Amino acid sequence: MTEPTTPPADDGRPLGVALAILDFPALRTAYRSVVEVQPDLRVVADVDDGADLSARLAAAAPDVVIAECGGAAATGCAAITAVEELRAAVPASRLLVVDCRCGGEQFATVMKAGADGF
Repeated sequence: MTEPTTPPADDGRPLGVALAILDFPALRTAYRSVVEVQPDLRVVADVDDGADLSARLAAAAPDVVIAECGGAAATGCAAITAVEELRAAVPASRLLVVDCRCGGEQFATVMKAGADGF
């Protein structure tokens, strides 16, 4: 299991949040709305497709990434690969995986792959 990353330093700036929820635009929009009204959070990336996902997240340097576990077909190895790719792209970021299609097995899979929360 991957060790959790160190929390961002409390330097007074809002935490940067990257949204990488590809299959559910309404869910991504809802998360954006919640983040935007929080004075201690700001959206630094809002990714709506998988093209150059890792590069786009790395360029944004978010403190937190809220992401799906890899799209509609991502179960088992595909979910592990998706989380590992996100972790490699933004190793210092906290990685929160959200998905409404998954159960307990998916939780264990993404946590073992390096997610900080599910």
